[in-house]
Amino acid sequence: METWRLSLASWVIQDGNYPDLRRGQRVEFAVEFHAPERLIPCRSAARTARHEGGGWYSAEAVVVAATETAWVIDCGLLAYAEQPPPEGVRVGDAVKGRVLLGVDPFIYFEELATQPDVPALIYTWDLDRIQRETAPYVLDAAQRMYVRDEIRRGSAEIDATDAWNDDDGHAEYLLECSRVDAAPRRTRTTTA
Repeated sequence: METWRLSLASWVIQDGNYPDLRRGQRVEFAVEFHAPERLIPCRSAARTARHEGGGWYSAEAVVVAATETAWVIDCGLLAYAEQPPPEGVRVGDAVKGRVLLGVDPFIYFEELATQPDVPALIYTWDLDRIQRETAPYVLDAAQRMYVRDEIRRGSAEIDATDAWNDDDGHAEYLLECSRVDAAPRRTRTTTA
């Protein structure tokens, strides 16, 4: 089994897409990636992801699918982004960059799974550990919004999520999951 660290925002549970999760539970979900900076083409066809902390990875990947609304990379794990690939990037190309890996909020199982050009992405996982972000929210006057206090970043290990109550309903979780040795699927066998 491979271990991955994946982010999960409390709103994903609050929307009813998943129940609150408990350490030791077997769960099923696809993985979404966010790349704050454009993934850049590279020569390597490696499929690797080096953990950098939280849900962040330095990845080298191969593009395995692309549609008008999403693209899928293989970085040792198939993950999608809900946007078209960068201009000039095609299926089969190698890319690299920093990505945040997280639990699919609903885009894959409600929309992308029905598209024939998008591969099966729902993996089965054993949930080994759950951590909750502990940094308080502070007002960022320049952005006119509340953001986590970067100086006070930290985490607390918890046995289960409580999406409606943790951090007044604004919790951010990090799931440490072991991928079960089974082929990914297009549908979940269990639902919220």
